[in-house]
Amino acid sequence: MTVLTKCLTTNELSQYATLIVRFRNGSMSIIELAQKSSELYGPDRLHLLTGMRCLLRNRSKEEIESFDGFIEMLRLSNKGEVQKKNKG
Repeated sequence: MTVLTKCLTTNELSQYATLIVRFRNGSMSIIELAQKSSELYGPDRLHLLTGMRCLLRNRSKEEIESFDGFIEMLRLSNKGEVQKKNKG
């Protein structure tokens, strides 16, 4: 959490807290949490998503694999964007 307090604004932290509450009470899946968090963080702070892996303790193998797949998809997508910027 210390990393987030250094990287996010007060408003962003409040939004993230709301997302975490929804995840913990079961009204949001880990993938939805990751998607909404990635939107909140923006492309320059996507590395923060890897810190969410600790939320997967006591979760199913399928949830863990889905989360890992989502993170990998973002990494590949982000690499493509960086390559486009470097060419342009």
